[in-house]
Amino acid sequence: MRSMGIVIAATLISLANPSQASWEVISQVAQPIFVRGGESGVWIATVPFVGHELQSYDRPGVVLLTAAPNLVYCDGRTENRNFAALAGIRFTMERRPTAYGKRETVLRGDTLSVSIEFEPPSSWTYDELQEDVFTATLWCGLLNARQAWPEVQFVEYDLSGSTLSQFAKYEGIYSIADVAPSGECVKWNAEMKTALAGRCGRRGRAKRLDRGMKAGLRRGPGRIPSRWT
Repeated sequence: MRSMGIVIAATLISLANPSQASWEVISQVAQPIFVRGGESGVWIATVPFVGHELQSYDRPGVVLLTAAPNLVYCDGRTENRNFAALAGIRFTMERRPTAYGKRETVLRGDTLSVSIEFEPPSSWTYDELQEDVFTATLWCGLLNARQAWPEVQFVEYDLSGSTLSQFAKYEGIYSIADVAPSGECVKWNAEMKTALAGRCGRRGRAKRLDRGMKAGLRRGPGRIPSRWT
């Protein structure tokens, strides 16, 4: 009886102290998928990820998995079919340690800042798909950020780490208020790429407003969007 009491007490201590307990979490992550053959091109699909780092208290952290390698079943074997990972795209975000020995994503108000590096490897042979892969990856990042709504309402993409200057027009702040997954595998196309560029708010405007805030401009209703505070 005494030994049972010790076991129960140890279990309660473990549950009360998250640093001593660990639970796996499963998340559905939108990624740009590489498909060969008749359906060739860039497809948007969700891939399940399981792990201890995907904690429920850090929902924005799932965005980091947008460009993470995956394993997809392909004709009797598993392959990494994340086009972003194959193309050399990397997402980084500011994170800080928590009291539980984990890490959590740092937000700027209701805005998630994502730095993007894009350096295609020497083995890259899909130059004609470069912009499609890049823009589809940005869209997947927005889909994944929507999982953290309303904590995250805007995503700011910083492309300073990219070696491909032709994508500078996609740098800026994106609202995710109307971003919603379709629930189906969708082939990325020119119309979707144009729509993505159209929803981008240029960062220069945000910087001007930031300078105004520092000069003493106080935010009033309808004056300065929360993503810039």
